Amino acid sequence: MTFLFSMCSNGQDPELETPDIDANGMSHGTNLTQLGCFVYLPWQYDLRPNNDGRYNVRVISGDSEIYSKAFTYTHQEADLVIKLYKDKTLKYWLKKDYIHSPIDTTSDSGTIIHGVSIDNSNIKNIYKGSWTFSLRDSAFKLIFSDPKMMLASIDGKYMKLGSSAMSYQKISFFDSTINGRLMTLKKNHYKILYSLNKPLHNIGFGVSS
Repeated sequence: MTFLFSMCSNGQDPELETPDIDANGMSHGTNLTQLGCFVYLPWQYDLRPNNDGRYNVRVISGDSEIYSKAFTYTHQEADLVIKLYKDKTLKYWLKKDYIHSPIDTTSDSGTIIHGVSIDNSNIKNIYKGSWTFSLRDSAFKLIFSDPKMMLASIDGKYMKLGSSAMSYQKISFFDSTINGRLMTLKKNHYKILYSLNKPLHNIGFGVSS
């Protein structure tokens, strides 16, 4: 398992950050812990052009791949933004509900990311849920349980985790007949969540308001 870590400027909470000290005892700031990576910035599905805005599904029989195919995220998945907090609560909202967008477009079609605070002055509707994760087996689950907009949960096992991206897979099994034989096949969904490079909140990361 590979974990990617990002430097952070204020080592306030040892559950979220650890000192980065080299072999000579020199301090280079702090590194995010795995929990710190989860709660550092809001998450959304990776719709960037270099990823074609799609995710991959593989069907496997034993050690043999039956097929691998790319699928497009649903409109709801593409519109979803999620902010996780240290106390295992989360907030979620839809991009269409931004009153003030966290991203501006320049005259030459570039983008400027400035972030916005997570409150109703910037986002029309904000919903609440909860989440869990396990250091033991890398399993996580995001639960969107607000009665005002309940969504199917997101769960799986993260393969790579950093402050700006998390790739994960969800494995399921199903029976199918191949060449007249009933076989149990494994289906792997591979998806990527990535974060904007600027916090969308003006309080300490990991703290829910």
